Amino acid sequence: MAQDRPINAHAGRWQTWLIRHTATITTVAIAFGILCRIAQYLARISFWHDEAYIVLNVYNHGYASLIGALDLNQTAPPAFLWAVRASVLQIGFDELGFRLTPVVGSILAVILFAVLARKVLSPVAALLALAMFALSPKLLEHTAELKQYATDVLAAILLTLIAIAPRNQAQGVRLLLLSLAAAALFWLAETSIFVFAGIVLALTPAVCRGRRRQYLWFLSLTVPAASFAILYKLSIKPQSTPFLYSYWKTNMADWHRWYLLPIWSVGRMLAVANYSYDPLGWLVLPLSVLGGWRLYRQNEVPPVSSPAEAGQGDSAGEDTGGTKTRHASVARNGRELLAVLVLPVAVVFLAACADQYPMGKRVTLFLAPSVLLLAAAGMEALPGLLPVRARRFYPLAVAAVVGVGLVPAVWHLAIPRMESHLRPAVEFVRENRALDEPVFVVGTNSHKIFQAYWRHVDSLITFPTDLPQTVGPARFWVVFEFDPSQGMRKRLPSLQRARAMAREEKAFVGSGGAAYLFARKDIH
Repeated sequence: MAQDRPINAHAGRWQTWLIRHTATITTVAIAFGILCRIAQYLARISFWHDEAYIVLNVYNHGYASLIGALDLNQTAPPAFLWAVRASVLQIGFDELGFRLTPVVGSILAVILFAVLARKVLSPVAALLALAMFALSPKLLEHTAELKQYATDVLAAILLTLIAIAPRNQAQGVRLLLLSLAAAALFWLAETSIFVFAGIVLALTPAVCRGRRRQYLWFLSLTVPAASFAILYKLSIKPQSTPFLYSYWKTNMADWHRWYLLPIWSVGRMLAVANYSYDPLGWLVLPLSVLGGWRLYRQNEVPPVSSPAEAGQGDSAGEDTGGTKTRHASVARNGRELLAVLVLPVAVVFLAACADQYPMGKRVTLFLAPSVLLLAAAGMEALPGLLPVRARRFYPLAVAAVVGVGLVPAVWHLAIPRMESHLRPAVEFVRENRALDEPVFVVGTNSHKIFQAYWRHVDSLITFPTDLPQTVGPARFWVVFEFDPSQGMRKRLPSLQRARAMAREEKAFVGSGGAAYLFARKDIH
């Protein structure tokens, strides 16, 4: 399919250079994307509170009980949890063991996305899509995180790759592979049901043109349907708690204020685009629309496939029969490809309208591959809409878009992304605490993170939201986590209260966690 994709005639010599060095640039982009992911993984940043909740579930449940309702209002696919538990039993109960599954999923996603982009876009657009995917701040943020978002993205790419398989592949083989893959991937990535549903809607019109294919198609759907029904009964429904529903409620439609639904709809689409390539959602969304329009127009305006054809333009006045045949095939593929990429987004939107699934932020990160492919197609089509004088600045615009992801990616190779970093503070307490010294773990989220590193909590370790006004023992500890970008300002009231009644004897202040040992002033 990639050989038939157009090469933009408006961008100039830089595009020819990119095409000539496509293999090298692709290899570098993949390698750098993988390097960023491995660096984040090896940094061993402490678990943040949602990760800590998963850690405690894996601690407290065996393989069988991980398939049902989870503790602490958590939700995660069974196969993902099984893979996590298997890795920690082999590697160890630390960040590297727990996060192995998501980082492997993230690395595989980069490699397979490069394959996907090359199959459906021109060389230049494929390079742009790969660069945006490899450098996407949110994809990198979740790459080594003990949540299922990275494997959700991997599952979406796998299903899309199967769906756009070459047309010379037997239709029955493609349907069988898609059906079996979806049935298995539901257990690893529950969100793949949306991708699969969109692909089914996209492929059904073509399949229904032949009676034999109809029977094969609808017969093949019974396997993933049965798989999802079992998964829903055993896992999805038990994990759907009122707390989670209320937490994500703002990302679902509010029909009581129906007059705001158009604004809400645009806001949700913008949120999906922004999370795909933060913070350029305002640009990615219109580029995705433009890319979709370009794929749709392939049915009416056949694309050129080489610089020679691009130079002929309309003045050629005629085409060979072979070229027309190839163009017709590409046109059909273009519209089908558009449906495969867009309809999963539409299915999620309908689920949000039906109050069944939130749209936006990390729970829709699995839509990022489709969004970025469409945005790259739109970026390649953009010069054709610009005035001639403005086209000279097009390469600078492309470089700026890539730079938005590249600059933070390079920065975070040295300074990893983190929401908090409590583990060093916990280790400091473990090394210096006397058995009779109480520990106050202060903060709403600190307690579960602390428990992820201190499995057996004794009676002298308590978890108040704030430090009490008075403390009985002569010596006591105060421990808390904090967001490095915000500092300790939220914890200052507790520290000031402790300093008013006691003096500091020992202290550890890290990049995202702190521990203080205090001795009361009135007791000597």
